[in-house]
Amino acid sequence: MSDKSNPMHVWDAVEKTDPRYTKPFKKGGGFSGTDINPTYRMKVLTETFGPCGQGWGWTIVDRWRETFPIGDGEKEYVFVQLFVWWSDGEKHCHTGAQIGGTESGRAPDECWKMAITDAIGKCATSLGVCADVYMGEFDSKYQRPEGTPSPRKSRPSGEDTLLLNTLTSLAGTAPAKLPGRADTTISFLDSEADKPIKSRRYSPDHEQAIRTLIDALKGTSAEREKLEPFVKELAIPADCKKVITTILETPF
Repeated sequence: MSDKSNPMHVWDAVEKTDPRYTKPFKKGGGFSGTDINPTYRMKVLTETFGPCGQGWGWTIVDRWRETFPIGDGEKEYVFVQLFVWWSDGEKHCHTGAQIGGTESGRAPDECWKMAITDAIGKCATSLGVCADVYMGEFDSKYQRPEGTPSPRKSRPSGEDTLLLNTLTSLAGTAPAKLPGRADTTISFLDSEADKPIKSRRYSPDHEQAIRTLIDALKGTSAEREKLEPFVKELAIPADCKKVITTILETPF
């Protein structure tokens, strides 16, 4: 690596992506782009820090399963929270913890492996691995249309996905919120508000988003109207804000 006094020395060493380890993909709705081979990310980390387990590695902080309503049914997902560590001379360093996840409808070893790989990829990105892809400097799903300004938003993280799933699940309680609703519904919402604090899986902005949605579900029309300015100020993805604003605009 280059001069370690430069705070960008790791980033500069790992940001360029070898196109041989990428492939295009297409999804429903016309969404297409380029995926990065996860083993290539590990190769870059090994070239930079040394063999896995000696120069770098990862430590699992937590893992869990969650079920979310999908259409008329529900799906179970597995999540893993971990951080990547590495040796930088005499220093032992690590990234912030990231969350990876996938559907659990696979062989048990496969779903957990995919969740771990997802989380490692997010940690590697925070070090700058394949950063040119995410910054629109590579022909990929993150490249901006020609002639448009450079985007400032980062790739949606595992935390953003978890937040969206949580908000969507809570929003599904709205039909039960009718005049004369049972006190048990309010008790349920109150208990849900405490989960982010107890689980410690949400950032302050994400926790505030959950509390705002719960206040919207519990409040009157006048009370929901007062929440609108707070939603605009939340530092959360647009699709998460949409879940909350939809509840705020729904008469019940």
